[in-house]
Amino acid sequence: MVSIYLCPDPSCHAAVGHDMINSLVSNESKEKYSRYLLRTFVESNHKIKWCPALGYENAIDFEVGSESYNVCAEDAHSDQVDLEE
Repeated sequence: MVSIYLCPDPSCHAAVGHDMINSLVSNESKEKYSRYLLRTFVESNHKIKWCPALGYENAIDFEVGSESYNVCAEDAHSDQVDLEE
């Protein structure tokens, strides 16, 4: 799911990109926006779920055809999705 923002002027149909948003907001707002985009992406993707282990804030790739998640709180999650790349 990609969020597209438009100029607030009703007569303007210009899109507001991530670069423009990042150039106009504070670092704190950038971090909140980044977390929002990550959360929205994970929650809208049926193949990726949040790790249920306590203390982890990682997204886990759900293996196609499997009916369960292979999650171990003690492992580094070899199937962990690195969404920062």
